[in-house]
This record gives sequence, C-alpha cells and structure tokens, in this order.
Amino acid sequence: MIDKLCIVCASNDEACLQRNLLMSDLVVRHGVPVHVERGAPSAAIAYNRGLAATTAPYVIFAHQDVYFPPNWQDKLA
Repeated sequence: MIDKLCIVCASNDEACLQRNLLMSDLVVRHGVPVHVERGAPSAAIAYNRGLAATTAPYVIFAHQDVYFPPNWQDKLA
C-alpha cells in the first residue's frame, strides 16, 4: 500500500511544513513522496497541480501543519 501513495500539499510556510508534514513517519521512515506546491494563488489550484504531477493511484491531500503519526498507514489501509 505504501508504494501506491503520494502526498500533495499546498504550502506558504516552509518552517511549518518542515516541522510537521515532512517529519511524519510516513515520509521520513517509509519514504512516501510529497509533492509541495508553493506560491499557488489558491489551494484548489495547488492541489490540482499536485494531482497532475503524480501517477500514484492514491493521493493524500494534506495541509502543511499535518503530522501523520507512526502506523497511520495501517489505519488508512
């Protein structure tokens, strides 16, 4: 399941992104790719760009301040 995931995030605060979403176990330990859209005029545009940029069958749209705790992917599955 992990190899079928991609996270898409609209971000306007690099520090928040670095200390939360990018520190998630899903990203750090399991290597789930994160597509970050910076400076988009709206979240909808950012998410659509991110969706177009991935071929992953399952896309997680997440805010920059989200932290996925260990084993979160088990709950998703």
